[in-house]
Amino acid sequence: MGGALSVYGIRTPFFVASGVAALGLMVTLVFMANTIPPKRPPNSGTSEALTTQNKLSLLLNFIYALPYTAEITLCGQYLLLRFGMASNDVGNFVALHGLVATLNSLFVFPFVLKRVGLYWTWSLGCAMMGIGLGICGLGEVWYMFLLLMSPLAGGGFGLALNANNPLVDSWTSPYTKAKVMGMSAAVFNLTMAIGPMIWGLWLDYCVTHDHIQYFFLLPGICCVIPLVIMALAYHCSFKTAILQRADKQRLLLAREKEHEICWTDCEPTKDDTDRLGAEVGALLARKHYNWPDHTDYVVSTVDSFFPSLPIRSVEVHMKAYGWLSRRSAQHKEEWETFACAEDMLESGDSKLSNILNIAITV
Repeated sequence: MGGALSVYGIRTPFFVASGVAALGLMVTLVFMANTIPPKRPPNSGTSEALTTQNKLSLLLNFIYALPYTAEITLCGQYLLLRFGMASNDVGNFVALHGLVATLNSLFVFPFVLKRVGLYWTWSLGCAMMGIGLGICGLGEVWYMFLLLMSPLAGGGFGLALNANNPLVDSWTSPYTKAKVMGMSAAVFNLTMAIGPMIWGLWLDYCVTHDHIQYFFLLPGICCVIPLVIMALAYHCSFKTAILQRADKQRLLLAREKEHEICWTDCEPTKDDTDRLGAEVGALLARKHYNWPDHTDYVVSTVDSFFPSLPIRSVEVHMKAYGWLSRRSAQHKEEWETFACAEDMLESGDSKLSNILNIAITV
């Protein structure tokens, strides 16, 4: 679309993109009730500091994405300068590159992930990206450049990008997950802001010294850095940490079994049980669960919502209790917001329906 719009002026695609983004923001803020941030639940527990793995994941999130920003932001300019392509042809080229990268994410990524796991999928993606960026300058014509760039650099970035978030998530705990994932997204966006400035200066240097064919060589070399860091971290720390985590889990389970004799739960009296049953039954009735007809289902759901709490110590027990309380409050807030949005749509909100119909028609 950008290439097609460029025939009306080189600035036209940017203005249209800005307008579409502004329209999307307006529709989101005005009509989508579930975009309103939920109220923050009361802080009934302490947060944990970031671990070394968390900090390393943030560093890798910046380093692995930095080289590819050269392709994302400056590939069009490179094609114009080196191959003299028309602006609409550049748009078609980028669209074809995007199609190749998308197909890779849909079909190649699940295949690779299933066979080699997150670590090796991420590393393979960085290696492919480095090779693709490093050798794409050898293409003397645009289609050779595409054959070298898209399957290797584009496909490699797709592997690394899709494996990155699950990898970062695997290094978090329930108490740090939201914090780390939010910081990871912020670092990635920071990379997208800094990368174009760095590679813009490098492109200017290559053009000035008549070495434009070597422009993508430096980003390709930069892909070696996250590969080396990940390889060292995996063999020196992560590989051991994975084994230690499994051993620790087995140890904790064994320790909890040992402490079952020492741990004394409060024994409820018949009055306590009757009171809880009456209050829970009335609560479910007010919320339309029709529980007398679905008792087994309700009990199964309650079992899922209330996992077993650790009993290694009172401190650990209460910490898990506080975390569970906060998460349940968040789930309730999210569901109520979602239900409000669903009610708005089901009630036939005419404004939103008209906008959607117009968008589909256009």
